[in-house]
Amino acid sequence: MGTVDGGLDSLVRVSSGARPREGQGTPGRVFRAESVYNVLKERILNYQLRPAQRIGEIQVGNELGVSRTPAREALRRLEQEGWLILVPRQGYYVRAYTLREFDEIYDLRVAIERHASRTAAEFAPLASLSRVAEDWGALEARQPAMTLLDWLDADETFHTLVAEAGGNRRLVAMLQRINERLRIIRRIDYTRPERATLTRAEHLEILELIQARRAAAAADRMEQHILSSKESVRALAQIYFVQE
Repeated sequence: MGTVDGGLDSLVRVSSGARPREGQGTPGRVFRAESVYNVLKERILNYQLRPAQRIGEIQVGNELGVSRTPAREALRRLEQEGWLILVPRQGYYVRAYTLREFDEIYDLRVAIERHASRTAAEFAPLASLSRVAEDWGALEARQPAMTLLDWLDADETFHTLVAEAGGNRRLVAMLQRINERLRIIRRIDYTRPERATLTRAEHLEILELIQARRAAAAADRMEQHILSSKESVRALAQIYFVQE
């Protein structure tokens, strides 16, 4: 696991107005545990911490310049959220997803995003749809300066904006959690330039159908778009994910 230059204090500063969580000590301790959690989670999402890699309190504490207590709290939280697994008498390991889990997450994503695109086409205010178009247009204008991973972030943002246009906040939250789970493997997929090019074209098609209020067609095109992504990503998942 890579080191953090300058330790944790170079990344964050404790706010004098921060309040401790119930049952936890000083504001500094709370903020520090939160910061350790954020650093480790980002490393997992960036594939700096690999599936099945062991990670321990002492290792985290030494590399981030914190005591074992905030390191332990961060690791426990990541385990509770499903990013790590705790093996008795061995410690924490980065969770290795199975192909079955991968397929189940994509099935759920198809169902959610079909509904999101249909709802946006049927009910979203024109002003909301215009903002989606403007935001995507702004990304297109920045294309020459964007990296492939920038386009992955933009892709997730596009799908979130479509969901938000339908006005269902719970659906938006579910979609964001799904995207987070898939981000590890999709980051690898987006190192291929053709994926970014294809994604841009498909997004524009979906957006045009939504703006034209063609709800059924928008839902179908969204499903095709997601299944195309799944087919591309699944080839990588067979390499990086656990067979079941």
